[in-house]
Amino acid sequence: MADQTGTNGNDVFFFNGALENLTMTIVNPYTGETFTIDDDKNVNQNSYEGLAGIDTLFMTNKGDAIFVEDRFTGQQRVHSVEVFIAGDGGDVVHLASTNYELGDIIVDGGDAEDLIWSNVGDDELFGRGGDDIMDGGPGNDILWGGGGNGQSGSGNDTLSGGDGADMLHGEDGNDTLVFTADAQFESIYRAYNIGTPTVEGTGDLINISGFNLSKDIFDGGEGYDTIVMTDGNDAFFLDNPFHEFHNDGSSLRIIDIEQIDAGAGDDVVDLTNDQLGYGDIVMNGGDGNDYLWSSDGNDTINGDAGDDDIYGGGGDDTLNGGTGNDTINGSIGNDTIRGGAGNDVIYGGVSSTNSAYVTTTTTEHTFNSTVVFPSLAERVNISDLTPPGDTALGVAAGDLSVSYATTAEITFLSTGASYKNSLGFYNIAQDGTILSVELAFENVKTAGTGATSTINLPGAPDTDFGFFIVANGANKNNNYAKMDEPGHYEFIYNHGKSDERAANINDSEDDISLVYIFDDGSKDQVVVGSNNHIYHTTTRGGDTTLNGDNKVHVVSGLADENDDTTLRIGFEDLPNLGDADYNDVVFDLTVNGQTVIVPLVDDNDMIDGGAGDDYINGGIGDDIIMGGEGADILFGDQGVDTFLYQALSDAGDTIMDFETGPGGDILNLTDVLEGFDAQLDDINDFMQIVHNGGSDELHINADGQGNDFVTLVTFDGGLGGLGISDLVNNGQIVTDQSIVI
Repeated sequence: MADQTGTNGNDVFFFNGALENLTMTIVNPYTGETFTIDDDKNVNQNSYEGLAGIDTLFMTNKGDAIFVEDRFTGQQRVHSVEVFIAGDGGDVVHLASTNYELGDIIVDGGDAEDLIWSNVGDDELFGRGGDDIMDGGPGNDILWGGGGNGQSGSGNDTLSGGDGADMLHGEDGNDTLVFTADAQFESIYRAYNIGTPTVEGTGDLINISGFNLSKDIFDGGEGYDTIVMTDGNDAFFLDNPFHEFHNDGSSLRIIDIEQIDAGAGDDVVDLTNDQLGYGDIVMNGGDGNDYLWSSDGNDTINGDAGDDDIYGGGGDDTLNGGTGNDTINGSIGNDTIRGGAGNDVIYGGVSSTNSAYVTTTTTEHTFNSTVVFPSLAERVNISDLTPPGDTALGVAAGDLSVSYATTAEITFLSTGASYKNSLGFYNIAQDGTILSVELAFENVKTAGTGATSTINLPGAPDTDFGFFIVANGANKNNNYAKMDEPGHYEFIYNHGKSDERAANINDSEDDISLVYIFDDGSKDQVVVGSNNHIYHTTTRGGDTTLNGDNKVHVVSGLADENDDTTLRIGFEDLPNLGDADYNDVVFDLTVNGQTVIVPLVDDNDMIDGGAGDDYINGGIGDDIIMGGEGADILFGDQGVDTFLYQALSDAGDTIMDFETGPGGDILNLTDVLEGFDAQLDDINDFMQIVHNGGSDELHINADGQGNDFVTLVTFDGGLGGLGISDLVNNGQIVTDQSIVI
């Protein structure tokens, strides 16, 4: 017989308790969570039987404690009571039990700090004011932390829905909303990185078979609210088709949540959704190999321990890999990325090849010449043409100079000579050294009208290039029969002498030779022309000492007066100009335009790889990239990127795509050098470029004393012949600006 028994109507009961110092530890039978009580409490003395109807138990403001089971006998103390009004004391409402079920109940905790553990059923719990701890128990529960729905009071509450599809409302205060494992994902389910409403995803699919699933909706309300997941393998998604209130996936399952703590275990926190966005959140992966994928907004993601996969989505994110071999993708936005310890793979942003976020513009290359190519005639001196063609002599200044890396195309047109001339080309280094010599046509007579050849132009600083003919070269060199083994051509100054070197355009023809050098190093073969003559293009009105007779052997002009994209060039092949008809080798030259990648979004990232052998790709934008300790592989990709070094312990990296020239990439060495003063010190005492195969190495002597140089970084593919002074003059070495990532 209960101490208070109702009727079959809607009855009201009043709590009857006795004040005592209650010292005990209680255990939630559903979750195993424990709570220690050591306080004066008004402990329940009665049993209550509501019978039928909606029955209400009013408690006091004295800090009551009520237990569904008697603490000593285990007998049921509460029967068929549907509503508990706990009052404004610090109450303990412990209704959780695996022995007795109460059905669907409502508990109002009132003000102060309450512990409310509900029973099986679809319950609604109100914490009201104070820092409350609430657990809905099994069933589809709704929990309100306090301060909402017109109620006064707030608190830092802990809400746990228990089993079932629950709605957790933290309301005011800094609340903790507990992720409860309501079930496990079956083997057919995958996490899919689909991106955000503004950003493409990676398309990654992750098997989540057996991962813990929560059916709850989390609404933090005001304050700084945190979802705390379990120490198992959990999977959490921005939308939740498993919740009975949420099965269309058309709305967010988290609202006003500022932080997600994934806990130990291999977790998946997937906030990607191409229809729904969520931002400005902190994610902590905890221990384990986690997948932490965010949405739009300025997020902070910490992988912590383990080999984590981190995706920033849209916004200006801070992404920290922590320990382990992490994969980090900043996606769009001006992100700060720190790989931490481990061999990490880091993508600062989207690739420059992603047409969704970049556009390309191509500017046609035009020639400076204002002269139209003359109508040449066999054995007619150019001065005797009508009109005379003298104004076309030479090549207009700048017409054989291109500042950007590209290709040019020669299209052979005609030859009016009896000689079997050879046509070639070369690049010219910034200091005038002749580089990359090639023969386009060994015998122009067999080339045929319309035959083409391609020139590779490296761009700044080696902007210039030139052409040459070997007079009667095919005849004089037996159709180059001796040069059919692998090798390459070079112009060499004082060939075979002690001061032999690569020729320079400022040298005299008498001192230079065109030499075919066999790749196996066994021999070389000098290429000769008629009367030993090789004739070069020269600038209009410029120096002609490169030609042995000091004559201008070339004419040039626009092939069409209405088209400045095609330059026509003609050579004279006879010494002292012979008949000066300049039609002995005639060809057209076009230069492919400059293609510029223009980002459509801001994506200027700051990346620190940390310790370990990392792979880093900055993506589009002007990025700051620091590999940190370890042998790192670094790509700046598009934009003016700064490669930052702060200590000699950062040595060992390889930069795969260092862009040279004004407006190119930058090396910031400020914190590596010790006491360097650009006004007083010789920078060559502190650093040097060393060529190694097809690459260049930057060697650093931190204090500029002695010869203890360390290989700081290797430039894959080299620097195009640039030295330290060139890089400094281009603004590509910075020694007076510290950067902190």
